[in-house]
Order: sequence, then structure tokens, then C-alpha cells
Amino acid sequence: MRFPRVKAQGRGFYHCISRFVHGLFIFATSGGYCAEAEEFLSLMRRWAAFTGIRIVDYVLMANHFHILCEVPEPNPLTQNELLERIEAGYGAERVRALREQLTGFAQQPDGVEQSKRLLDPYRRQMNDPSFFMKQVKGCFAQQYNRRHKRHGTLWSERFKSVLLEGGPAVAAIAATSI
Repeated sequence: MRFPRVKAQGRGFYHCISRFVHGLFIFATSGGYCAEAEEFLSLMRRWAAFTGIRIVDYVLMANHFHILCEVPEPNPLTQNELLERIEAGYGAERVRALREQLTGFAQQPDGVEQSKRLLDPYRRQMNDPSFFMKQVKGCFAQQYNRRHKRHGTLWSERFKSVLLEGGPAVAAIAATSI
């Protein structure tokens, strides 16, 4: 039986770890450029910008990764701030479609409520380390499988995360380069 993740109320620090299936060495390099590692980092930054999660430190090993991240205290976002974040994660086309819908809602008597219903699912994804990891791992797996003409799971299991108390615990993890 799978236990629910322990999540901090408000601000929290997490040490997240995940391994590739069958011990695949995907981030392995021979001292040079690794396209897969660059793609993973790009996705990590993209979904961090969307969720508002701050990457404190990370290490990409040949067959797994470690991410030390801070989930900030949730702050209310204006509609424009939310749309900027949505663009960072989902792209300009999604924001264009949302803006069209929001413009249409503005003409309706219950437009504020319709706008809220449209944007609330995105708001719920903010400051959520589980959503962040799901997006990074899922998008990376899809791109990797497409590029290498493979199918099936790429990750050996759900990611592991340790909720850190902050201060000395975070400093100790970061100092050891995870």
C-alpha cells in the first residue's frame, strides 16, 4: 500500500530523488555534453517557473537525480501573474486560448465566477512538489522515449522525497552536493 506524501503547511524544503528503470545510465557522459541532461534541466526550470518552486541545488547522476527544492509560502497571484506562470509551464498557445476564454467570460453576468473556475485548476498546481515532479519526470520520459524510439516506463518508481526542517538540514544536504 502506498502512503500519502508528507507535505509542509506553507513553506518547506524537500530532497527529491528518482532513479531510471533497469539501472539505465541516461545522464552518463564521457566528460562532455549530454543532451538528455540538458533536456532534463530545461524541463526542471520550466516547471519550477510554473509552480513557483525554487531549485536550491541538484545533482544529475548517470542513473538517477537529486533535487533540493524550496516550496515557498503560497501567495495569491493576480490573473496576469498566473497567466505568466501558465505560459512558462504550458506555453504561449495555452495562454492565448485562456485569454480568449477570459475575454468571453468578461461579457457574462457570472464572468468572474467562470474565470475563477477556469483558472483554479492551475492555482491548485502551484507550490506543489508532487505536481512539479510529475511534470518533470513525465515530460522527460515522453521526450526521451520519442527521441530513442522506445516505449514504456522510464522511471523505476515514484520519486522519493524527504521533507527537511530547514536551516541546518538544508545547509547540510546542499553542502554535501546532495
